Amino acid sequence: MAGKDLLGFGKVFPVDKLLNILSKVTGKLYRPIEGNIETQIEAKRIKEIAVASTTAYKQIINETTDLQSFEVIDGKPTIKFVRVLQEKAIDQLPTGSLLERANSREEYQKIKSQMNLENVVGIAASTLLNEEPISDEPVDEDWLTRFFKYAESISSEEMQTLWGRILAGEIREPKSFSLRTLDIIRNLSQDDANIFLELSAFFITHKHRSFILNEYNLHLDNYGFSFDKISKLIEAGILIDGAYLRSSIPKCSVETEFVFDCRNKKLSVTVNPNGEEIEFRIYGLSSAGKELFSLNNVPINEKYLNDFLNYLKPQVKKAIIF
Repeated sequence: MAGKDLLGFGKVFPVDKLLNILSKVTGKLYRPIEGNIETQIEAKRIKEIAVASTTAYKQIINETTDLQSFEVIDGKPTIKFVRVLQEKAIDQLPTGSLLERANSREEYQKIKSQMNLENVVGIAASTLLNEEPISDEPVDEDWLTRFFKYAESISSEEMQTLWGRILAGEIREPKSFSLRTLDIIRNLSQDDANIFLELSAFFITHKHRSFILNEYNLHLDNYGFSFDKISKLIEAGILIDGAYLRSSIPKCSVETEFVFDCRNKKLSVTVNPNGEEIEFRIYGLSSAGKELFSLNNVPINEKYLNDFLNYLKPQVKKAIIF
């Protein structure tokens, strides 16, 4: 069982499930507890654990030469680093034996990794707080091992948020994010992640397939989105090259309605009986892209959607946005 079944129906509170996972994976630092109120208190404790550990960390940090300052900002531990080897002259390098300097560096890396991990866990806990009970299906141990190995190396606050939401999503529904997706996201830069977030305003979904239109008069260049950005996401393994990808509204023998999901909008298209198939070129999402897309709720670009509507209108009986 992934967590204690509080309700007797194979259901657990999401935060309890997270705490149980952490007790196994991170050296039993956390303990799942019963009761929704206590669970909320424990979740808040997770989010603030780095602050609670400030004194111990500061003692070690002050012994290293790689750090400029350590402070708590908006309830979050913040370390300001200096690049010793780049910013100090050779004669100002830290003294001591090579072994002492290596040990100092190792301690610093351990502290940084632990704080990164706790920030990611805190984000996951905050995301899951107050959610309805979920299945007690366990999260795969190999997945957890790889996730925590990668998460401890994530220092950017924005990327920590992404990894925290991935952990929360996997706890809600195991097998939502594959090992391959973790590998791809691990190598995703902050710039790539921002581009994907911006691009999310152009995805249209039909029959569980999300895509971006690649027709000349609907090309993303028309909306200030350069091909260089598309290329970056193709290289990152998020998008599938649209050179040969197609989607279509099929020919039907009777009047038929097709509905396209556009996040906060829907596009209804009704085709004429025995009309021609309507085909359009697209960029598709890779498996990792689909899983990443599920994490955001960016609304559709309305100009783009209206342009798609006007593109379809001459070819169908009726097309409306609602």
